[in-house]
Amino acid sequence: MNLFKPHRLWFYRGGIMFSERNVSRRIHSYSNYRELIESYTTISDKHLTPEIKLRLITPECQAWNEPVESNSQHPLGEPFWAFYWPGGQALSRYILDNPSVTRGKHVLDFGSGSGALSIAALKSGAKSAVANDIDHLAIAASQLNAQINAVELKFSEENLIGNECMDYDLILVGDMLYDTTLSDSIATWLLNLRSANKTVLVGDPGRGPVGTSSLLAQLCRLAKYELDSVTKKDNYGFHQAHVFTLL
Repeated sequence: MNLFKPHRLWFYRGGIMFSERNVSRRIHSYSNYRELIESYTTISDKHLTPEIKLRLITPECQAWNEPVESNSQHPLGEPFWAFYWPGGQALSRYILDNPSVTRGKHVLDFGSGSGALSIAALKSGAKSAVANDIDHLAIAASQLNAQINAVELKFSEENLIGNECMDYDLILVGDMLYDTTLSDSIATWLLNLRSANKTVLVGDPGRGPVGTSSLLAQLCRLAKYELDSVTKKDNYGFHQAHVFTLL
């Protein structure tokens, strides 16, 4: 089994995905993270949003096929930020196709990973965008990707679940609603934000739970996108990804 494929087991801390090895390993210098990221990834535009170039682990990378047993102490652990998950691809595509959604808005990209949603928002005229993730590597990857795409992205490592998010108009959530416990926690928070007149957009391929029944009742699908062959392979064969909003 490929160590770096995104279908490996994860656990959750503070509402953000981590692998076990990633949590115990903290490199506090972003420059160290940058070197790691550049060593094991390549700049790719082979996805639903070729306008955005991202540092990803692709089939061309050595890390793609490295076996688990030879990587138990690998400094990257299992880097979820190095894969462009299908819900994020769909939501980024939707934003780029509908720039009025983010134009002039203050945007929060929750559980940002690579920062793709934030970058899409800024390219579509957002007044500001914050990539929020509590993993240092994800923040470092977002910084690199922001530089590659020539956008001024802001960053936050704070756990924002339950936060009122007073500084934001629009909340973007990609690929975060599939674990039952985590989904319920996020769903309650998102419903509260929607009640406070925040706009919430969700990207998800339908891989599992999507939150509480109250959230499901208020999800309205805005768009559906077909996934390319690489994306299908790395996400249990999903053919489509969807974009929802909260009514």
